[in-house]
Amino acid sequence: MATEEAGYWVPDWPVPYGVRSAITVRSGGVSQGAYASLNLGDHVGDAPEAVARNRERLRAMLELPGEPRWLQQEHGTGVATLTAASARSLEADG
Repeated sequence: MATEEAGYWVPDWPVPYGVRSAITVRSGGVSQGAYASLNLGDHVGDAPEAVARNRERLRAMLELPGEPRWLQQEHGTGVATLTAASARSLEADG
């Protein structure tokens, strides 16, 4: 059973030590209109300042140590492999 926090779900599944997971939901953000409320996509037409504030809120909620790699999700079979040299923004499905 997952637990829900404002803006994300924490799945209850076994993971290795040091690994955390969260699934974002639409509540808990500042975006308006069609993008309400916790839109994290900077490529969909939402106000850039709203997306930046939403991302900042998520980082704070999850107590992340730094800026995550943001994925521009494309529904398909592409999976991104992250390295230290990976682009800051990636296109893939996972």
